[in-house]
Amino acid sequence: MVQFKGSKPDNKIPQWLETIQENSWEAELLLSAVLLFGLIQTPIFLDTWTREFFAWNDGYLKTLLENINRGLEILRIGFIFHIIVRAMWIAQVGFSYVYPSGIKVDALKFKGRFRKELSKVDSSVQSIMFLERLASTIFAISFSLFGLLLGIVAWASPFLGFALLIENPDIHTAVKGILIFLMLSYLFLSFLVFIDFVTNGLLRRGRRRAKYFYHISWFFRIFTLSFLYRKTLLTIVSNTKGYKKYVITIGLLLIVVFSDNLTDMVPDHYFDNYRENLKMGFTQNANYESKRSVSDVMVATVQSDIIDNNVISLFIKDISLFGKFDWKEDEKDTSKIKFTTSLKDEVFNIKTENLNEVLNIYVDSVQCQELNWNSTVHPKTYDKGYIAYINLDTLPAKLYNLIIKVKEEEDDKPIEKDSTIAFIPFYLNK
Repeated sequence: MVQFKGSKPDNKIPQWLETIQENSWEAELLLSAVLLFGLIQTPIFLDTWTREFFAWNDGYLKTLLENINRGLEILRIGFIFHIIVRAMWIAQVGFSYVYPSGIKVDALKFKGRFRKELSKVDSSVQSIMFLERLASTIFAISFSLFGLLLGIVAWASPFLGFALLIENPDIHTAVKGILIFLMLSYLFLSFLVFIDFVTNGLLRRGRRRAKYFYHISWFFRIFTLSFLYRKTLLTIVSNTKGYKKYVITIGLLLIVVFSDNLTDMVPDHYFDNYRENLKMGFTQNANYESKRSVSDVMVATVQSDIIDNNVISLFIKDISLFGKFDWKEDEKDTSKIKFTTSLKDEVFNIKTENLNEVLNIYVDSVQCQELNWNSTVHPKTYDKGYIAYINLDTLPAKLYNLIIKVKEEEDDKPIEKDSTIAFIPFYLNK
């Protein structure tokens, strides 16, 4: 039996547990590889299922599933780093077997500062132990970040309940007042818990403060699923000195809060590639339903590069009209879409049934006039968008270019965007 330093005799570690600790890298590596394989598939399936099931409904359950997907992305990134560090660890272990003495400083005959630098280099054993600790820490923190994200979602759920009840017209005014008071009280208590969290237990250190704060902390520990991350965070904080423990706590919280930006980097990369190819005039498979792959970015599509039936079925994803713009339904008029640019605070309102005010669509140099647009959901990707049909009866059989542009001005206000969003060559077969 071995014993933790400073622990009581009844806290001795059994021999079987010590053996598991010494060989935990095997289980970590196996679990990371297996779970990483599953995590590569799960977010894609969950995201597709969520968009299909909640195509036109935005609710708490959809938000919950989206955040679970974010948590899975965090796990995936964590496991990737874990496997990389473990691979470095295995390389160091193997290399130390081949060269057990490490760097032979005397054999190199370096002088001055070069010799001092080599004398400060960690030995092979120290490097291996550092990588061992780093890999195990990454493995544990990945699960804790996933749990912390779920805890934040669970914490936010009462606000939805309060909001739904307060907005209910059948609820009496006095009851609404009580609900507002309860919501504000919950928000105040949440602020106390947040201060305690980022200060690593400020309200738990004083005897009197701890006495009153315990019941608040106990409620929020259960409500925010703290069993998923509490022990790991307390272990890291209690073994870290100085300001570093505050950096760790705040850093982990920021990773969870801004994890949505991290998981959006890959889609942004695909979108940037689409725009670059568009500028260079390349024909892109992403614009043809018959040639698209799952990973292709969705902007605008026609059924095929060869049109046999004299009609183009044109689908445009809603957000693709203005690239990086954020589209939201206007609260006062649900028949309109409100969007704002990332460069200015200007707000535009466009009727969904009259996108002709926003778009210029050409077949070669001939502009398509007054197309009839309808809101729809893409049958394969479940993206929200708009569909219109372009009649080609009067055109002869030959190669054409379908060009979709955003009008450069709307109510004399410039739109900060490249005007062309799609360039789609097609052959009309008659």
